[in-house]
Amino acid sequence: MHRKWVLLALCTWPIWAETLEERVDRLEDRINAPQIRQNLFNPGLTAFGNFLTCIGCQKPFELREIELDIRASIDPWADGVAIIAFEPHGSHEAVHIEEGYALLKKLPGLDEAPWGLTLKMGKYLLPFGRFNQIHLHDLPQMTQPKPVQAFLGDHGFSRPGISAEFFIPTPGENNSLRLNLNILASNGLPFARIKNQTYPAGSARLAWFWDLAAEHDFEVGASAYLQGHPEFNLQPLQLYGADAYYKWRPYLQGEKRSFLIGSELFVANGVQGRNGYWPWGMFIWSQMQINQWLYPGIRYSYLQGAQVDTPSHSVGAFLTYYTTEFLRLRAGYEWDNHQQHKALLEINFIFGSHPVEPYWVNR
Repeated sequence: MHRKWVLLALCTWPIWAETLEERVDRLEDRINAPQIRQNLFNPGLTAFGNFLTCIGCQKPFELREIELDIRASIDPWADGVAIIAFEPHGSHEAVHIEEGYALLKKLPGLDEAPWGLTLKMGKYLLPFGRFNQIHLHDLPQMTQPKPVQAFLGDHGFSRPGISAEFFIPTPGENNSLRLNLNILASNGLPFARIKNQTYPAGSARLAWFWDLAAEHDFEVGASAYLQGHPEFNLQPLQLYGADAYYKWRPYLQGEKRSFLIGSELFVANGVQGRNGYWPWGMFIWSQMQINQWLYPGIRYSYLQGAQVDTPSHSVGAFLTYYTTEFLRLRAGYEWDNHQQHKALLEINFIFGSHPVEPYWVNR
C-alpha cells in the first residue's frame, strides 16, 4: 500500500512542481506591479555637457553649457518636460529655463487624439524651420548658422505659449502633412527693434513629409511668425521661413551609412523700425556618414540686412566622431568674408537616461 502512494507521489511531482512555480511567478508579478507602475511616472534625468576650444574666437576655452533634461509621464494623458541650462554669462554662470511644458498626447476622456492632435503648454522652442527646435548639444555643427542667430537667436527662439499640432489628411500612404499652430508671448526676436508687450504673437509651420522610395525620405516646410505693432496703423513685424530636408539611409548597412542634406530660408520685415525693408538669409548643409563612427559635413550661409547692410558669406567644414551616442568629438573650420577664420574643437558628453537621439544621427 505504501509503495502505491510513493509511486503516485513520484508520478505527480512534476505537476505539483509546475503549479508551485506558477504560484511563485504570480506572487512576484503582484509584488513588482506597483513598482513598475511607479517607475513609469518617475522622471528620466539626463545631463548634457558641451566644451569648445577655438582659435580665432574671443574665448579660446569655454564650457558652453551644462544642460539638465528632465521628463516623465504625468498621467495617461500628458507628459512633462523641463530643460534647465547652466551657461557662462560674463564673469559668472547663469541659470535659465530653456524649455518647460506639459504635453497633452490626448484629451482627457478620449481614448484617441483626433487627427493625432497634441497640445503643448509652457515655454518651448518655437517650431520655426528645423534648426530652431534643436538644442546646442544636438546641433550637427558647432554653432547655429548665422541666419538662425540673426533672426531667431544664438540658442534658438523660445517663448511661453500654447502650441497645437495635428495631421491633415493627404492622398496616398507614403506622405503626411503636419500643421503646427502657436499663440505665444511676443518680443524676444533679436532683429526686432519694435517692442509690443501688450498683445501676443502668432506663428504656424506646415511640414510635408514624403517617403519617396525605399531608403529615401524628403520633407519640405513653411513657417510664419506675426507680431503686432504697438501702433495700429503701422505694419506688423513679419518673419517667414522655408525649409527642406532629404535623408538617404540604406537598410542593408543599418547604422553604418547615411547621407543628409538640408536648407533653410528666412525673410523678415519690421527690422530697425523700417517698413518695406526686407532682410533675408539662408543656409545649406550636408552630412555623410562613412562608417559607424565618422560623419564629415559642410555648411554655407548667407545673410543680408538683419544685423548690417553688408552681405555676409560664411563657409564651414566639420568632422564628427562618435565613440558611442554618449560621447562625441568634433573638429571644424569656419570662414567668412569679413576675414574671420576659426579653428574649433568640441567635445559633447551625455550621462543619464538618454532621450531619443536627433533625427540626423542614424544609429
